[in-house]
Amino acid sequence: MFGTNCTYWDTDNDTYSDGLEVLLGLDPLTFTSFEEFQAAMDFIERGIVVISPIQGGVYAEGNHTFIVYNGSEVLDFTYQLNKDDDGFGDNYTMTFTTITATWMSGIYNTTTGVYLDKGEYEVIFYVHHWDDSYTTVNRSFSVAIVDGLTNFEFVMIGVGGGVAAGAAGTLVYYMARAGKFSWLKGLFGGA
Repeated sequence: MFGTNCTYWDTDNDTYSDGLEVLLGLDPLTFTSFEEFQAAMDFIERGIVVISPIQGGVYAEGNHTFIVYNGSEVLDFTYQLNKDDDGFGDNYTMTFTTITATWMSGIYNTTTGVYLDKGEYEVIFYVHHWDDSYTTVNRSFSVAIVDGLTNFEFVMIGVGGGVAAGAAGTLVYYMARAGKFSWLKGLFGGA
């Protein structure tokens, strides 16, 4: 999907795994400097990880659910969608799911779900923090007509969700060991 080497964990040999680079919104095919990695990690410390859509991803037409992991408490989470540079539409509210600590765009409610047909898309997520500040996260992706696939989006959510959960768990582990989450530090053997 990303042109990475599926038999090697770090296609661009920058010491950051391909999965971690994708999770952080970095390019797994281009060498990532320590400064670029640190900037991405600083952003993660605000607690925001976009699980779906993946930056530059290609999806089949159909109902789609945007999923964002949130590791910090926020007031609300909304998004806007732009198709083929026609301008951003309405602001939609996302729903928090406590079991997975994710914000989702209406997977169970067709009135708030998003049907995406063929085109180029950009989504902006707006995160409203308790200190009344906002963080925005942009993702661009494509939707193509793919014949013969059934329930493609649900398969991708399942597979992508499993991969993302594993990557997020690994990220939390290393951040806790580095002292980024002082309250978790003792659980993972940090000093």
